[in-house]
Amino acid sequence: MSKITVIRGDDVTLNATFKDENGTAINITGYTVFFTVKSDLTATTDTGALISKTITGHSSPTTGQTTVSLTSTDTNLAEGNYYYDFQTKDGSNKISSTDRGTFVVKTDVTRRIS
Repeated sequence: MSKITVIRGDDVTLNATFKDENGTAINITGYTVFFTVKSDLTATTDTGALISKTITGHSSPTTGQTTVSLTSTDTNLAEGNYYYDFQTKDGSNKISSTDRGTFVVKTDVTRRIS
């Protein structure tokens, strides 16, 4: 499991590279990538997801690379540990979970934006 750490209220860009079981980057042209953050792993649907992103345009699809942009609104969560995962859906609608881990939100110090 991996760990992603963000500061509450920050705009964050996550870069992800998708690889096969041998560690070789896969071509994700035509894939949909789902990124989800939840506070509860027992939830049976994504309706309670704290962050839910669907990515269809990738930064370098032939080398398995995509970018997930999180806004300050997305990361405006209470300080704590949450859970995330990435899933892919290929052109034949095959779903694969590719990475999961802990999504850590740290408290920000500065609150002003101007």
